[in-house]
Amino acid sequence: MRSVYIKEAVAYARQLLAWKVPYLWAGNDEYVGVDCSGMIVAIFRRIGLIGRKADLSSKGMYEKWSKYRTDTPTPGCLVFYGKDLDSISHVAMMVTTRHIIEAGGGGRDCTSIKISNAKGARVRLNPYTYRKHLAIVDPFRSFPR
Repeated sequence: MRSVYIKEAVAYARQLLAWKVPYLWAGNDEYVGVDCSGMIVAIFRRIGLIGRKADLSSKGMYEKWSKYRTDTPTPGCLVFYGKDLDSISHVAMMVTTRHIIEAGGGGRDCTSIKISNAKGARVRLNPYTYRKHLAIVDPFRSFPR
């Protein structure tokens, strides 16, 4: 059962990448634009891991699923970045054992599609080690097997 949800989540993350969804600060609508946590919320809403009204920041996601920390990155895991665990500022999803899909390249000033396009800020693929990560969690362990 869990593996089905992971496959669905990764497939939808790949769809957002294919759509070149723009990065929008505080965005959580995959049809308009998303920030890093908005992308994860959109994916998890779609597969039923979180409710329709849930709105979690990257730090809120870490707090919600930190009991499922892992040292082994696998597809579906969330990777958290920032200064330290009290200052988490970015989240991405593992889609292979080496790569993440993230909404990035923007920042607080990406408040319109025009600005996002000018900066090339969008959902993108990167190696998960492209910057130092703080923690990896497997939120799918909260699902029954």
